[in-house]
Amino acid sequence: MKFKITLAVAMLALACSGKGGGGTGGGSGGSGGTAGGSATAGGRAGGQGLAGGATAGGTATAGGSGTAGGTATAGGSGTAGGTATAGGAGTAGGTATAGGSGTGGGSGMLCGGLPCVNGCCGGNFCLGYGGQTAAQCGDMGNACAACPMGQTCSMGRCVQPNPPPKQIGDPCLNDNECAILGTNFRCKTMTSSGNASYPGGYCTKICTMDTECTSPTDAGFVNNGWCIGLNPAYGESDRFCWRRCAGTFGSCRTPDYACYNLGSTPTGTPVTACWLAQIPAVDAGPPSDKIGNPCQTNAQCSNPPDPAYGVCLLEFFINADGGSTSRPTGYTGGYCSANCNVTQAVCGADGICLSNFISSAGNGIDGCARRCPSAWAGQDTCRSQYVCEGFVFLLADGGTTPAPPDAGGFCSPSCFADGGECGGQDAGFYCDAGYCTR
Repeated sequence: MKFKITLAVAMLALACSGKGGGGTGGGSGGSGGTAGGSATAGGRAGGQGLAGGATAGGTATAGGSGTAGGTATAGGSGTAGGTATAGGAGTAGGTATAGGSGTGGGSGMLCGGLPCVNGCCGGNFCLGYGGQTAAQCGDMGNACAACPMGQTCSMGRCVQPNPPPKQIGDPCLNDNECAILGTNFRCKTMTSSGNASYPGGYCTKICTMDTECTSPTDAGFVNNGWCIGLNPAYGESDRFCWRRCAGTFGSCRTPDYACYNLGSTPTGTPVTACWLAQIPAVDAGPPSDKIGNPCQTNAQCSNPPDPAYGVCLLEFFINADGGSTSRPTGYTGGYCSANCNVTQAVCGADGICLSNFISSAGNGIDGCARRCPSAWAGQDTCRSQYVCEGFVFLLADGGTTPAPPDAGGFCSPSCFADGGECGGQDAGFYCDAGYCTR
C-alpha cells in the first residue's frame, strides 16, 4: 500500500513541476483523465486540473517548498485509481495504477501473484510457451484457452498450421499442388484416355524407374512409390508413380482406391500399390488379324490390334543395346503375337491366349498364338518350320490337364528349326517329328 501511495505522489509531483514561472504542467494524463490539461506550474491549477475534474487544491507554488495543497483528492478515475486520497493514509486501491487495467490488477501480467508475461494463467499456474498446446494457449498472463478446431498454439497465439507436404497418392486439385514431388510432377484427375476419373485427384510423377518415386518427409525424401505402367486397355497409358501400400506404408485412400498386389521385384520385395478401386472397363481395341504371320517389327503385328498390343517374336535374339545377334530364337521368319494379359479377345478368331507364351522373347507375358485344328499332327495348317502343338488347361488347384482332342492346338516352332532344338537333351529329350519328346 505504501508503494502505491508513493507512486501517486510522485506522479502528482511530475505533473506539477515546470521549468519556472510559466512552464506547462502536464500533457495527457492516465487512462481515466487528463493529467493537467493547460494548467501551469505557477498560479492556480485551473482548467480541468489533475486527474479529471479534481482540483489539486490551494494555490500550488512552483518553487521553494510549495505543497500540492491541503487534502486534495485525486478523485474520479484519476492517477491513484478508485477513490484513493493522495494525502494522509490514502488507499491506492481499485484495479488500476492510473485507471484501467494496470499493474495492480488481477488479470494482466500476473498469475497467482507472480509475473506471467510469456505464458497464460491456468489454475494460478503460469504455463509458458514451451508447455502450451492447442487445448491451453495464451500469453501476457491471461487465462489459458483452447484454440478453435484445426488450429495449433504457437508462442501463445492460436494459428492455422501449415499443411504437410504432398506425398505420392495424396489428393490434389491441380498440378502445382504436387510440385514438391519434383521433376515431372502431376495431379492426375483423369486417366490418359479419359475413360475414368481419379476421385479427389492423385499426386504423382511421370516416371521411368522406381527410384524416381520419392516423397518429402520430416526426415527427407523417402521412396514410397512404385513406377507402374499399365496395359493401355485399362485406359491409362501413362507410366507414373503409384503410392506403396501394405506393411509400413499403410493403406490406400478408401473407398476410392485399393491396394493391388502386382508381383515382386527381382530381389523378392512385394510390389503392392494404390490405384483405382473401380477398375475401368477394358477396351483393347479391335482383335488381331495377324497372329502367326512372319514379321521383323512390332508395327507389322498391329492395327489391329492397337499398337500397344502387337508383338513380333523376332527370329534372332537381340543384344542389350538393341542390336540383333546371329543366335536364332526358333521363330523362323518372326512370329506375330499380341499381349493378351488384359483380355483374351485381343487374339481374335485365329488366335488363342497362352500363359507366358511371349516369355521366350524375354517378356514373360501372356501372348496370342496361332490356332491350328489338329494337335500333334505335324505342320498341319502352320507355316514351314512350325508344328501344331497341343496345350493344357490350368486347374484351380494349380495342376494341369490336357486339352480335349477337339480343342485343336497352336503353331509352335519345330525342334528341327534353327534355335528350336530341344533344350532338355541332357535330361533325355530328343526331337521327333518336330516335337521334343523323351
